[in-house]
Amino acid sequence: MHHMLTALRLRLFVDNLCMQPAASLDELRKRAAKFMQLKVLREFRNQAQAEASREKSKDEKDRQVRSGQRGDKHRDNQGDRGSLFSRYTPLTAERGRILDEILSAELIPPSRKAASRNNADRRKQCQYHQNNGHSTEECQTLKDKIEELIQVGHLRWFIMGG
Repeated sequence: MHHMLTALRLRLFVDNLCMQPAASLDELRKRAAKFMQLKVLREFRNQAQAEASREKSKDEKDRQVRSGQRGDKHRDNQGDRGSLFSRYTPLTAERGRILDEILSAELIPPSRKAASRNNADRRKQCQYHQNNGHSTEECQTLKDKIEELIQVGHLRWFIMGG
């Protein structure tokens, strides 16, 4: 019995056997079965909690994307800021058309009209920011918002090959 106890890994089971040694091999098997069931139950519970936590964080991110909150309050509304993503999903439509769909589905709130810079290129107009200086296709903010929506499961019909 002593050699078996030193070889076992289930700490609670070993502790229990040390405190109350099994009177027979049959009793040992029954107690071992109970501890194995307990271990399986704990693993199942931990897995279920992890899945619930992942789902909750996905729902929270989805809610933030819909409400326009992202925690990055210092956004540049001119479209020339750095990228949030290292890779972007290839799209089947122009960003202007996708923006129309996003706004009509109320997936994001419409952007407030941003003032154009004095040196802005008047030939380029951003449909999202409603100003001049960059085109809708060049708009980094819109590009990031579209990618965020794709990553939380929206806009599947605009994904190339999807």
